[in-house]
Amino acid sequence: MFFMGAAGLAGELTMETMNRSRAATLTAPGKIELRDVPIPVPGPHELLVRVRFAGICGTDLALVDGGYETDLPLVIGHEFCGRVVAAGEAVTGDFSDAFVTAEINVTCLSRKVVDPCRMCLSSMSAHCQYRSVIGIRERDGAFADHLVVPAANVHRLPKELSPKAGVLVEPLAAAIRTFEVTPLSPGDHVVVLGAGRLGLLVAKAARSHGAHVIAVSGSPEKRELALRFGVASVVEAGPTAREQVLALTDGIGANVVVECSGAPDGLATAVTLVRPRGVIAEKSTAGRPTRKFDPTIVVVNELTIQGSRCGPFAKAIERLKSGLVPVDDYVSGVFPLSEIEAALEAARGGIKILIEAGPD
Repeated sequence: MFFMGAAGLAGELTMETMNRSRAATLTAPGKIELRDVPIPVPGPHELLVRVRFAGICGTDLALVDGGYETDLPLVIGHEFCGRVVAAGEAVTGDFSDAFVTAEINVTCLSRKVVDPCRMCLSSMSAHCQYRSVIGIRERDGAFADHLVVPAANVHRLPKELSPKAGVLVEPLAAAIRTFEVTPLSPGDHVVVLGAGRLGLLVAKAARSHGAHVIAVSGSPEKRELALRFGVASVVEAGPTAREQVLALTDGIGANVVVECSGAPDGLATAVTLVRPRGVIAEKSTAGRPTRKFDPTIVVVNELTIQGSRCGPFAKAIERLKSGLVPVDDYVSGVFPLSEIEAALEAARGGIKILIEAGPD
């Protein structure tokens, strides 16, 4: 049922006390509790979403492990899809029963602040000076039956897109963003370190630009999956990786190396695989400091190290509609919310693990 305004929602909640919301709450590093909580009430510019699926990514695992520090307790999870069930009193437009996902940065603009910060005024709201981040910082996320999101952050999902595909909008958008910040030309060599959750999506995004993509992974299964995702070549991670990459790149290295492994020595490995004046695109948010990294080579080879994160949801939705990502190959498991700990453990070894909060 759809409610315009918090008052109507509050009345309904008193009738639903037997169906309180569940929320997987991170209370301390390594400790996550499935709690019964009141269903959250949306503010004036917010929507209440009944979560259908939520995805587990490397950032979630880093939050659980404590490497990515944030204020706790917090309901984590930021990749999701679900159905709008209530709206705040100031929300305009008809979101009744809409199936949606949402961008994760809660900014001056999404909160409808009268006097936005300088970053928001400069069209850089992803770097809002006062932002919170759904499921990551100061804003509860999607490992729950319900969550509240700003209406301005919401994107409707087309009916032809499956709910499982809807979860992939956020990570695919982040993958697309890599090559908005670091543009590619057809025929460029791109090395993707780590053929896992994000690496496979980055490979797909690079292929859409006509790049020759090389995936580096220590896992035979992930190398095989990378080939199904359309990479041109796969390389086994380890002491011979540089030799193999040089052989595939005319002896000079890749134009762009994208670090998606989250390994402590990932950056050190990347600088050995990129050509002079090439770009290392850092995508991992594993929350671990790098090691074995000598910045001298960055100076000598005139390298660029480029970070990027949140990307264009509209483009990601269109590419998912077109079948860019083989969802059935990509999603390796689905767990109910009641098995959150098992889901997190499976995510450490699988490609994409989803949490199913409830029926559509």
